[in-house]
Parts: sequence; structure tokens; C-alpha cells
Amino acid sequence: RMLSSLEGELGAGFSVDFLKVDTEGFDVKVLKGAEQWFAEGKIKQGSIEWIDRRLQVGDSDPMLTARGLGEFGDRYGYDFYFLSHAKHFLLAEGMGPAALEPMAGWSNMGFIRRDHPDYDKLVSPATTFAADCL
Repeated sequence: RMLSSLEGELGAGFSVDFLKVDTEGFDVKVLKGAEQWFAEGKIKQGSIEWIDRRLQVGDSDPMLTARGLGEFGDRYGYDFYFLSHAKHFLLAEGMGPAALEPMAGWSNMGFIRRDHPDYDKLVSPATTFAADCL
């Protein structure tokens, strides 16, 4: 469905508690399509499947990089973080290839508004900033 038709059905003042995106490699495009919702803070939290841009042959969209997603989050007040079996890694300034290596290929990522009332409960206290893992 188009987001504009969803907005019409949901009515004014709606919000999305959790947005789960799993579109087999097109998740970033869905986020870009919902950019206005992010700008307006309508989406509280969610998850996507992130595929390393190295696997996206011929696509140079900067949002296909971890840095690009981090910048997208910064623009609208969200934190993106990798969800791995061993540890959660928040995207952080200066994050290099060593921090990303465990997530090479694809990984699930979560995102949450920084002003979410339960931010500290939902983003595990064990979460490590990826920059600290270099």
C-alpha cells in the first residue's frame, strides 16, 4: 500500500508504535518512502533487515551504508542499532570496518526515537556503541 492511502485510513494524529520492515533487500527504500513520518516523529520504533551495500551491485544510495542510516537517524532524532546474537551495537560516529565486520552481508537492525519515554528500558543497558569496538 502507498503511505498516502494508509494516512487517509488512519486519520490525523496517528502514530506507529512499531514498524517492522522485511522487504527482501528493499527495506531502506521503505524507510525513505516513510521519511515524512520519521520527520514528524510518527514512528516510535521498529526494525529492518539491513543488507550491506556491497551486496547492492549498481546501487550507490548512501542510505545503504551504516553511516547513511546513522545520518538518517540523526536528522530525525532516532538511533539505529545492529541486532546480533552476541551484542547490540548502536551506530556511532567514526564507526569503521572492524566494527561492521561481524554484521557483513546482512543483519537485523532496530531503531527508536531518542525521546521515546522507554528508551533506556528498550535499548538494553548492555548495548555498546560500535565506535568503542574498534
